[in-house]
Amino acid sequence: MNWSDQAVELRKLFANDGYLLMRQALSPDFVDEVQGNVDRFIREIVPTLSRDQVYYEQLNDRSTIKQVPHLDQYDDYFDRFQKQGPLHELAEVLLDTPVRPDVAFPLQTDPVFMRESHPGEARKGFFEDEEDTAHDRSDY
Repeated sequence: MNWSDQAVELRKLFANDGYLLMRQALSPDFVDEVQGNVDRFIREIVPTLSRDQVYYEQLNDRSTIKQVPHLDQYDDYFDRFQKQGPLHELAEVLLDTPVRPDVAFPLQTDPVFMRESHPGEARKGFFEDEEDTAHDRSDY
């Protein structure tokens, strides 16, 4: 993706609204690549992780994987994913500065992830029953 052609307008929208909704901004090939690597990660890496490294919807059911914090620490693809590529480039365009990930992103399999899913970590839900009221920036 080349965001630089639209940088000024994208920055303006992001600065004004505090977010940017861009439907279909990523190519289907890129989405397929990421999905394939998520599937591979779940199949090959998750079984090697300890229980405190993976959050489950139901603690005793490994098929209910919900989140893997610090995904980049366990897999080179996801380490590179957060440091380069279209989402990294978009962040640099929106912020108008080089970016460096300070906090690793987790693998999320459920958008309603802020519920109790791990021993000792009470989480409060905040996406449940919310209406999508975001401004549609599908023309980008």
